[in-house]
Amino acid sequence: MPRTTFHGNDYPDPAMLEEVAAALDDIAGYRRADAVRAALGAAVLRGGDAEPLGGEAARARLATLTLRLLALPEDPFSPADAARFLYRGHGYLDQPPIDLMRTVVGAEQVRRLVEHEPPLPPPDPTRIAGAAELDDLTIEEAFGAYAEDRIGSPRLMAITGLRSIGAVMGALTQRHLQLPHRPTLVGPGRDDRDLLWEHMGGREEPALQGSRTRYPRPTPAPSPALDAAWPTVAPDDATSRQALAGVAAALDAEAGKQERQAMRAVTAAAGLRSNAEAVGGEAARARLLTWTVVMMERGEGDEHRAPSTAWFLLQKLRNSEPLFTVLAGGDGALELARTAEGAALVDRWLTLPPGPDPARVVAATDLDDLTPEEAWAAYADGRIDSRRLMAVTGVDHFFEVWGQLALRGLKLPVVPTFVAPDRDDRDLLWESMAGSAEEAPSPSAEEP
Repeated sequence: MPRTTFHGNDYPDPAMLEEVAAALDDIAGYRRADAVRAALGAAVLRGGDAEPLGGEAARARLATLTLRLLALPEDPFSPADAARFLYRGHGYLDQPPIDLMRTVVGAEQVRRLVEHEPPLPPPDPTRIAGAAELDDLTIEEAFGAYAEDRIGSPRLMAITGLRSIGAVMGALTQRHLQLPHRPTLVGPGRDDRDLLWEHMGGREEPALQGSRTRYPRPTPAPSPALDAAWPTVAPDDATSRQALAGVAAALDAEAGKQERQAMRAVTAAAGLRSNAEAVGGEAARARLLTWTVVMMERGEGDEHRAPSTAWFLLQKLRNSEPLFTVLAGGDGALELARTAEGAALVDRWLTLPPGPDPARVVAATDLDDLTPEEAWAAYADGRIDSRRLMAVTGVDHFFEVWGQLALRGLKLPVVPTFVAPDRDDRDLLWESMAGSAEEAPSPSAEEP
C-alpha cells in the first residue's frame, strides 16, 4: 500500500516532482489549445465569424473538407470522428487540419492525406531509374530512389541529413513509400538490416536516437490550378448545413472535453506542488507522490519519463488482460487516489507480475515444457531462436514478436537467431517493415 506520510530523507525529491508538474503544465497548455481550436471550428462551421481562421475562403475550405470526410467512399467519417480529426494534431501533418485550412496549399495537403493520394506527384521515373549515376538528386528524388532500390541508405542519409533508419522509415511513410525490398550495405559486414535490428531492439547509438532532423509530409506547390480547385464560398444547401451542424456540435463537445482534461492536469500539478486540498487531501496527495516516484524510478534513463509519468496520473487505468480494457469506471490515478479502494486498484496495476524463473530461462534450450512467458524471456536473452519462440507462443508474424516483447519490457536479442540458410531474424524484421521481396533479401551491390 502507498505511504500516507513522508518525512525527513524519505520525502520525494522536489526536483523530481517539479519535473512531472512541469510536464502536467505542458499537457494543460495543449489541451486548452485544442479546446480553443475545436470551439473555433464549431463557430466557423455554424456560420460565425470566420476572420480568426482567415476569412470566408478559409470557411469554404473547412466546410468542403468536412463534407468530404463525411462522404469518403470506402470509410466515411462519423461527425464525432470528423471533429476529432479536424482539431487534433496528426502524425502526418505539422499542424492540426483546422489550422491548415488558412491556405489552399494546407487544405490540399489534408485532402490528399484523407483521400489516400501521394502528397506530391511522383518524381521523374527516368531520373529515379538512373539515380545511381546522378550527382544532383533532390531530396524527394532520393527518397523515391531509395524505396526503389536505386541508391543505398548511406547516400540517402547524405542527401537528406537523416541519421537513423527510424527517421528514414518515418519520412518514407509520410510519402506513401516503404523500405526497399533489398537492404543496402552500410559498411564492412553491415547492411540496413543491422540498422533496423538495432533501432527496433533499442540499441541504436544514443547520438542517432537524439537526431532531430525530420521530413514531414511534403506540401503541394501553390499554383493557379490548385487555387481554382478549392471553392471560396461555403456550401449553403440544406443537406450540407445539416451535416456541418452535426460536426459543429461534435466539435463543441470536444472543446468541453479538452477543457476538462486541461483542468485535471492543472489539479494534478497543484497536488505535486503541495496543494493537498486540490487532489482530495493529504492521504490522496501522498498516494500520488508515491506513484509518481515509482513511475519516475522505473523510467530512469528515459528522457521521456516525466511526460510518461504525467500521462499515467491522468489516463484511464487500463488492464493488460484483456488488453486495453478500462478499469474503475474510466477514472485515472488522479481520481482513484481519493479513496483506499481506488488506490488499491492503482497499487495492483503498478505491481509487476513475477517474472519467469531465471533458472528455467537459462536452461531453456534443454527444456521441452517452456511456458509462453518463459519463451519470451528466453528469446530476449538469446537462449532460444525465433522459430521455437513462435511455435511456443503461437505468434505467426515476426512484427508481433517485437510488439509482444515491448509489452513485457523486453528487447530483441543482441544477436539475431538463425531462420534458414542465409537467413536470420534480421530478414524477418526487414520483411515485416518492407514487404516480402520476390527473392530472399540480400544486400544490394551498391557500396556505401
